[in-house]
Amino acid sequence: SIIGGLISKISYELALIISGICMFSANIPLYFLKATTPQIKNVQSIISIAKDGFKSLRQPTLKQVFIIVALFGGFMFTLKSIIGSYVTLYQVNVATVGLFVGLGGLARSIGGKLYAEIQKPNIALFTILFAVSVILIAVFPTYLVTASLILFIQLLSGYIISKIDGDIHDLASDHIRASLFSLKR
Repeated sequence: SIIGGLISKISYELALIISGICMFSANIPLYFLKATTPQIKNVQSIISIAKDGFKSLRQPTLKQVFIIVALFGGFMFTLKSIIGSYVTLYQVNVATVGLFVGLGGLARSIGGKLYAEIQKPNIALFTILFAVSVILIAVFPTYLVTASLILFIQLLSGYIISKIDGDIHDLASDHIRASLFSLKR
């Protein structure tokens, strides 16, 4: 995102082409990895796994997790439009927006790392901080305040998303876990 923002000063098309090439080429090293565990042939059909995945959403706890995922995911998509509006609303150049998008991804990764480090997560505190940050963005809609708080929200979202992934992993049985993670995405 950072480099794409800088390249877009030259040409948007060039930034898109280079971005696409980089995304596809990032997969190449994965093809050379050997599986460390023996592959177990799945005897269940994909239809049966998908059906079991949807049936598992009848569990009250798992249903609540997916309702939170839907609300949280919807809000995170609105952040994209806020950041995208910086160009027209605050006359910020595209390179700076690319910098903030890249920093947001880094902040989200740090949030995931924090979740891995903190043994007893206090998800309520992180959720309250998240809500307060959103309110502060509405109260102080300046470029610097919104950019800083959006980066902070990205950090918190990395933590919360990791917590949600951990909950799905713990609540789902082995044969439907992948289908639930696909549904979450």
